[in-house]
Amino acid sequence: MLHIETRHAVAETGYFRLDGTLRQPDEAEAVRAVWAGAVLAVCPLRPADAGQCTSWRLEAFGGLPPDGILDLEVIGRDRVLESARVTVPPDAGIARAIARLRQDYDVRVFGPQDRTHTDNETALKRLRQGPVPVIEERLEPADLAAWIVAAGYAERYPNYVREFPPGGLLEAKAAQHLISARLCGLEPGMRLLDTASSASPFWRIARDRFGLDQSLRQDWNFPAGRHEDTIGSDAGAIPLPDASQDAITSHCSFEHFEGDTDVRALGECARLLAPGGSYVIVPLYFANCYAVLTSPHIWHDKYRAISEPPAFAPGVTVYLREDIRQRQAKFFTAEALIDRILLPFADAFAFSIHYYANYAAVPGCPAFALRGIRRGRPENASARKRNPVR
Repeated sequence: MLHIETRHAVAETGYFRLDGTLRQPDEAEAVRAVWAGAVLAVCPLRPADAGQCTSWRLEAFGGLPPDGILDLEVIGRDRVLESARVTVPPDAGIARAIARLRQDYDVRVFGPQDRTHTDNETALKRLRQGPVPVIEERLEPADLAAWIVAAGYAERYPNYVREFPPGGLLEAKAAQHLISARLCGLEPGMRLLDTASSASPFWRIARDRFGLDQSLRQDWNFPAGRHEDTIGSDAGAIPLPDASQDAITSHCSFEHFEGDTDVRALGECARLLAPGGSYVIVPLYFANCYAVLTSPHIWHDKYRAISEPPAFAPGVTVYLREDIRQRQAKFFTAEALIDRILLPFADAFAFSIHYYANYAAVPGCPAFALRGIRRGRPENASARKRNPVR
């Protein structure tokens, strides 16, 4: 018997998801959604004994028929064993939220004409004409491979490797970690804060590899407040003393900061860093327009139990794109980065853009990183080591 437990759809983007169970006969091999003879989604079923109740999920990005009516079919041995016609109702709350967004933003559904927003070449040309130096770097494949081995991702952090497996994802994360360690100039006795850390092991890797006096991690999903080495807070309001850090890092997270969090995070890092300390953001994503991508279907169930869209920065173009599965992914233009970050914080930071010229040839290597060195006279290193933040 085919049973449906969840029906969820976003009419504006054509997304739908169905969850259910099947009292599975021996020959059942898959559940699929069909409309007008086209298969929109398929969920293979694991082998099971006859009569066992098996869960299934169907999900399609842009496959919802206009009337929301689908045929569900249980397939086995090249024939339909069972079928049912169902209606998938659109989420009215998301529809209202999108309508409100359209009042303040240019909102578009991401389509074939929007295959890519990436525009590193234009960004590089304009950044070189901008107010901060652009430093050309290289990340050598041998150095990245050595870092991955020395950090011990596979042996020490197997859950992280399962989430970001080798073959592209792990290399991308490791490249970010290696670049930020270099740009921060990590060395024994320093104090590090890894912001928006989530499940990243970077704070542990850095502590162990460089003999840091202190290494902390922060994220809004952690329990509120400080708990030993873990801090739960907003990135723009971190409960640590002034000038208490020598290095602050942000890996593949700055683009997810919602509303004015990116600006507030810069101000907070200026407060937290000792003079001469570094704030490193890697990577920076550039596009041919100042834009954010957002997935309406996860507004209600990712990170928090909320059903509202993220807060967006003024002036961005908002693309609804379900398959990125993120509340927000922001793409700057060179002009937007200069106007929003580099010029407003020029008194607090000596900024530099780091461009990795061989990024396309090194799997996982980002094109750009941003470093801001806190202005002011650096404190005495020996005095700092006598007063670490614990």
